[in-house]
Formats: sequence, C-alpha cells, structure tokens
Amino acid sequence: MNREILNELARRTQRIESWRSEVLISADIRRQRQHGPDYCRRTWFGPCDETRRKAIQRAISRLEKKGLIVTHTRGERRISNLKLTEAGRAKLRGKVKKWAPLGTT
Repeated sequence: MNREILNELARRTQRIESWRSEVLISADIRRQRQHGPDYCRRTWFGPCDETRRKAIQRAISRLEKKGLIVTHTRGERRISNLKLTEAGRAKLRGKVKKWAPLGTT
C-alpha cells in the first residue's frame, strides 16, 4: 500500500510541476504547488470498502511518520493535500523520469 500511495503521489506531483509557470497562475495551482496535489481517496484509488479505506489511511500515516510525505488539511479534519518530501523523492529516484527541484515550481 505504501508503494501504491507513493507512486500515485509521484505521478500527480509530476503533473503539477509540469504546468508552465505563467504570470497569471490560478490560486488553485499555487496552493497545489505549495502543499502538494489535492488528495481525495476516491479519486486517487477509486471506490473502496471500509477495510481498504483504513489501510490507505494507515499507510499515509506510516509514510508521514517515516518523513516521506507531508499531509495538509484545509479547514477540515480530512487530509486535503499530500506532498513528497526530499526523502520521499529520494526513495522514488530512478522510478520517476524527471523531477523539478523543490521550490522551483
């Protein structure tokens, strides 16, 4: 489950980082570049039963405790964004074709 979450987060992070920097950039894109891709379990992993939902949540907690990701909540109790840390990027290095350096997007 950890690998599945990291791979999906890497895919979505690459997409955000590939968006061209323009003078007029939406607040949504700025927020995602700052806090990581928007997270919605159903969008990322499809519908799932309670057992899988809990497994995903536990895996996210484990990855955060290991320092591979950072979670962000936006006004609610639920996680709104996930972001790879440098340690998370290092773990995925070689499996991801191209990383933009953090802070340059």
